[in-house]
Amino acid sequence: MRLRTLAVFGIGYVLGTRAGRERYEQIVAAARRAGKRIEEYGDPDGTRSPSTRG
Repeated sequence: MRLRTLAVFGIGYVLGTRAGRERYEQIVAAARRAGKRIEEYGDPDGTRSPSTRG
């Protein structure tokens, strides 16, 4: 019984950490895409400073 419980826990842990890492990678990729969009669609000529935007 104890060995079976440890095996199930171990399998669950491995699968959970793998799923967590994949989700983390998705979030990082989405943040990078958002950053690129902000740069692409930002101030086209770069003349306005951040303090004058509004």
